[in-house]
Amino acid sequence: MRALPRSLVRWLGVMGWGIAGLSGLVVGLEIAQQTAGIWGVVVASAVLPLTLAAAPLYALVAWNSWVPLLVVYGGGTIATALVAMSSPTSTTS
Repeated sequence: MRALPRSLVRWLGVMGWGIAGLSGLVVGLEIAQQTAGIWGVVVASAVLPLTLAAAPLYALVAWNSWVPLLVVYGGGTIATALVAMSSPTSTTS
């Protein structure tokens, strides 16, 4: 079986970052809306990096739901692994 070209693997990783990021944004804002209403969305939009990091953890603890955590952290981890696999390794001594 022929290996995939590095550029294709890297492209898949970058696209994975975009998809995981946008879906994480939607999930985070939905959690904020269900928790605190429209003002929760306003505040969550102002502190977006914190929202992306904390909202899935909140959903896990408060609602016992693993799905937001898997979408945000799992998607980002898989995309990072693809990009790392596509990077040339340094063999200098």
